[in-house]
Amino acid sequence: MAEYLTRAEIRNYPISTGVAVDLERLVSSSPPNVGKSPGSVKDVAVGQVAYVHSMGAYRRGVITRVGRKLVTVTFTTRGAMIRGGDIRVTSKAAPLDEIRIAPSQSGVE
Repeated sequence: MAEYLTRAEIRNYPISTGVAVDLERLVSSSPPNVGKSPGSVKDVAVGQVAYVHSMGAYRRGVITRVGRKLVTVTFTTRGAMIRGGDIRVTSKAAPLDEIRIAPSQSGVE
């Protein structure tokens, strides 16, 4: 489900661990150079930077929920979907084989 947030809200987006992440800084539509799908949900954590395929490309975001079979990644696109000054933030729940984790990116940046 998409929501429209102000720039200040996306720069301090709260996740369930109580930490705020800067979604704007995570914006990327390029796949990771070296990335692999996690082997199990035990290999990912809320707050970890991840890539998920959405809107025709890999999007860089932050993991906001880990289920038994699906991982939810929340991301935004750089101003491409601005409505009245607000920026579109969306989440995608995807199976592990659609998630990519770059080895150099562990934890919230």
